[in-house]
Amino acid sequence: MKYLVALFTVLLFGCDHGQPSIIDIEVHFLLKDKSGNNLYDSATVGHYHFGDIRVYYMDGDKKTEVYHSNYDAPRNVFSIQEGPVPAIIRFFPYEGATSQTEETINLIQWKVGDVDTVVTKIRKVDQSMFIDEVTINGKDLYIEGVTTPLVMFGNAYVDRLIELIK
Repeated sequence: MKYLVALFTVLLFGCDHGQPSIIDIEVHFLLKDKSGNNLYDSATVGHYHFGDIRVYYMDGDKKTEVYHSNYDAPRNVFSIQEGPVPAIIRFFPYEGATSQTEETINLIQWKVGDVDTVVTKIRKVDQSMFIDEVTINGKDLYIEGVTTPLVMFGNAYVDRLIELIK
């Protein structure tokens, strides 16, 4: 019995659980043509292919392609499907190299010849990370506390949904 009490005491008080981590840095993109058609739908003339997306981050003047073979989203993007068609692209920006709040520069190549510059302001608190601002090609498209963070898409909510017209 005393071993059971000792085990319970160790389990209850023996570990420092610290603060929980929250990683909230994803940005969602909906790519449309000028007529409002989903550019990832193969029925759209000039449609894009999800497999063509490449992501790079800038570290000073150095451009580095993102590819992590052991990640669920090796290129820091994955698609949220609407039936068989990718409807929304979820993007995870480079979070930076320091433990401080910083701006990171990411390049998303949707297809050869179509690249957008995405600047994110990543706020870091303890073990957590949040996006405070998203700027695309010089235009502020998301500012924490100003821009509507949740948008209904289908039967679910997504945060930081940015529609890009190509």
